[in-house]
Amino acid sequence: MIDLVPCLLSSLFTARGRHVYVETFGGQGENFRVLPKAGQLRDLFSRHVEFKYYKERQVGPTEFNSVSVTLFAQKQYEHGRRLRQSFQDVVGR
Repeated sequence: MIDLVPCLLSSLFTARGRHVYVETFGGQGENFRVLPKAGQLRDLFSRHVEFKYYKERQVGPTEFNSVSVTLFAQKQYEHGRRLRQSFQDVVGR
């Protein structure tokens, strides 16, 4: 899941409307092992988007700190204008 974040963020620069929606799968079975950690997606996206909706739900054993996440966000704007960022800024290259 975390490996997809650069692709999702880069889509904000090419898609009309500049929105992104992410919904991870739930914590059924052993899924918690590959779900993000609490706050991880918020941290990765927060520099680039304004969250319109963000919800985390604890899944699996507490010691794994795994969460299922639903988020809806829009590319950040500054004073009514889009923030200019390069693709490299988004993917960290």
